[in-house]
Amino acid sequence: SWLAFMGSCLGLSRANPTTYFLNLDIGGGTTNLALGMGGDVLRTGCLFAGARHFQFELGTYRITALSAYAARLLKDLKIERSIGDSLSPNERRNILDFYAALIEAAVCGDRSRLDQDPFRYHEQVPFVPPPDVTSPVITLSGGVGELVYYQIRGRPVPATTAFGDLGIDLAQRLIQSPALSQRLRTHIPMNFGHATAYGLSLYGTEVS
Repeated sequence: SWLAFMGSCLGLSRANPTTYFLNLDIGGGTTNLALGMGGDVLRTGCLFAGARHFQFELGTYRITALSAYAARLLKDLKIERSIGDSLSPNERRNILDFYAALIEAAVCGDRSRLDQDPFRYHEQVPFVPPPDVTSPVITLSGGVGELVYYQIRGRPVPATTAFGDLGIDLAQRLIQSPALSQRLRTHIPMNFGHATAYGLSLYGTEVS
């Protein structure tokens, strides 16, 4: 979480020292949250929400692999699918809606949802924002974050399951979330999908 914040929105945070920034690093397996102000990270958290919990045959929604969290989610959503089956549009919508709701609840610190099934099973490290922080500027990084900025900048959307997972679909769903996408077009971070690597190399490494 800290590395992604440093590699993604550190410049924005330092340029706006009185504004809270919340970076969501969304990759294959996790969504790492880091809240900061003036370039300093104040709170972190982690969710088991990412693109590769569900893996598919390229160009289709035929399931080739499921993580333990994906299998649990299918059970909780009453979707009777397993490896070799294909997800229907409604089933995909329900899965994506869950991930969006999970991330929204974490951003808002909504414990009334996060402490209940099925949300609590997908929370690794609770994100607890300070009580006075109600509307931080949200930035994204990681593979899914990069796909979000790719789309809002008008680039063509990659083909169906071009990466063999839900990354493209999840990016599209997050763009539709008013809570998450309100200022994505006005506060664009650096490095996008490579934020963690940049954060490590620039701010987490010492060479003697």
